[in-house]
Amino acid sequence: MENQKKFLVKFSPSGKSIKNPPGYNLKQAVLDAGLDIDSSCGGVGTCGKCRVQVKEGDIRSKKTKFISADKASEGFVLSCQAEIKSDLEVDIPEQKKAKAKIAEGMYKGISAEELEDIEIKPWIIKETIKVKEPSLSSGTSDLFRLKKSISENLDIQDCIVPIDLIRKLPQRLRAKNWEVTVTVDTENDTLIDIRSGSTDKKIYGLAIDIGTTSLVIYLVDLGQGKIIGTASEYNPQIRFGEDIINRIVYANRKGGLKKLRGAIIDSINDLAGGLLHSSNTDPGSIVSVMIAGNPTMLHLFYGVPPKYIREEPYVTVANKFSNSTADEVSIRHIKNAIVYSIGGIASYLGADIASGVLASGMSKSKELALFIDLGTNGELVVGNSEWMMGCSCSAGPAFEGGGVKCGIRAVDGAIEKISIDQGTYKAETGIIGGGKPKGICGSGLIDVIGEMYLKGVIDRKGRFNR
Repeated sequence: MENQKKFLVKFSPSGKSIKNPPGYNLKQAVLDAGLDIDSSCGGVGTCGKCRVQVKEGDIRSKKTKFISADKASEGFVLSCQAEIKSDLEVDIPEQKKAKAKIAEGMYKGISAEELEDIEIKPWIIKETIKVKEPSLSSGTSDLFRLKKSISENLDIQDCIVPIDLIRKLPQRLRAKNWEVTVTVDTENDTLIDIRSGSTDKKIYGLAIDIGTTSLVIYLVDLGQGKIIGTASEYNPQIRFGEDIINRIVYANRKGGLKKLRGAIIDSINDLAGGLLHSSNTDPGSIVSVMIAGNPTMLHLFYGVPPKYIREEPYVTVANKFSNSTADEVSIRHIKNAIVYSIGGIASYLGADIASGVLASGMSKSKELALFIDLGTNGELVVGNSEWMMGCSCSAGPAFEGGGVKCGIRAVDGAIEKISIDQGTYKAETGIIGGGKPKGICGSGLIDVIGEMYLKGVIDRKGRFNR
């Protein structure tokens, strides 16, 4: 197999190229070359978005309704339905990389008085302690002395000290005459970091929300509970499939899970590095990372096969993953920080909806409440402090192109707001980023139906009033 002939595939306008064996899927070759290409169906030929033009060379391609006879004669094919048969020159239509529209600010709709009632009580603490120096009459180990000092000063019995910190222990203890600053996870009785002498007591954390469509990172001052900065981008796994089912299918392919995990980890590293740089935050002061997302996103983040989430009886490998260091999950810059995952509930009710339930306070209230999270994967929970029920469905594709001819995501050029004048029936639109509209996103679709009903254009059943 190693001596099998490989064909050179050149891509324009990027100038990138890659060698692949005969029969290799053209869309997969595009992805292997590190290029992005639209494909909401995950490569099964039902969305028609991965169209490319083969300018030179031979391919084997299946017929599709998305390519007319004229376009086919010009070399246009759906890359997911094409196989490589020779050296190729392939043109990939340029696509402007859209930015995710992430709401600025936090806690919108919550009053300042409500926020004042929230107690800031981080379980990670950073304190300076004095460790008793050894002598000929008291020759106990450095580790024993450190644990004893932590117990006496911080009331943490038998603190767990990771091996990488034990390696640094002799130098750190003696550098400043046995005075050290320790960072400790008091919930798990684990030492996160140890520095010589008395250092800055500031501690920060990263809150990472891995959505099916968007990736958002918040930099938080853990001592004050303040958000210092935010960074966001589309989840790069979109190029492997826009919804979670297509990504699970892709993860089952050879090397698929590794590629999906690599894409999200690389994006997290880029966003986190930029956020630390722009806020002038010392990476060493980042002590924790909190991860939230639906079950499939968390499985892909940790590199755990999500296969059985989509197969009856639809079970996860885990609803909550074990704590680990940032280094263990390949997050750069902050390798000593502890990575925590918020616990999910079931196969399609994850840490994201659990976070919302906790943040809203509905789990502590006797009043009946309904919590709705309309993301790419939509979830809702109804209940109170005595009982709760939840369910989920595919929400994003319903609004953003799945069956809507002009449907697109909430990107620049998307119509997001619509108002209709009662007298003239003229429609005014609000477009993300301004300029000419390219399509209509979910909020725009809801707006136009609501406005048409309120202004008498359609009736309660959705029929036009002619």
